[in-house]
Amino acid sequence: MIVSDQNRDGYITFKIRKSLKNESGVINGFSSNIAARNYLEHLVEELNLCRRISGLENMDRECLNHKMGKCMGACVGEESPVSYNERILDHIENLRIHEEDTFAIIDEGRSHDESTIVFIQDNTLMGYGFFNRNEMTINTIDDVKSIINPGKYNKDFNNIVRRYLIEKPSRYKIIL
Repeated sequence: MIVSDQNRDGYITFKIRKSLKNESGVINGFSSNIAARNYLEHLVEELNLCRRISGLENMDRECLNHKMGKCMGACVGEESPVSYNERILDHIENLRIHEEDTFAIIDEGRSHDESTIVFIQDNTLMGYGFFNRNEMTINTIDDVKSIINPGKYNKDFNNIVRRYLIEKPSRYKIIL
């Protein structure tokens, strides 16, 4: 997982975590720390971010990207937190699966009496499951949590769910 925070100067920072432990600010989930670091490296290059502020370098001076002209100078006070953070927030908005960060999707199951449920928390797959729609009613996130099986992150998951929500708007029910 890549999670975001804000440093004392107001810049958005990143940390790579092995798992979600009551973290807020989850940017994206990954199948490994190497995949998360590669994504963060790509993000820093694509958005011209500071390697030090982004957590890729541990030094108190200008980052390597600033020396190479790829960082706009947040590490040396040349770029404001507002300008720096705006690029990150725009990118994060494009990653969102749904306007809500935590929700469940309920749709048809494998049989006539069954429903499928997928639970997303902080835009990250938390699990999925099946239930008999004649025997159980799901109305709250706590109901959802009681029946899901933990899911394992798949790099294509966000795109699959986002596409499903766009292409099948009348087929599913969303629980917030």
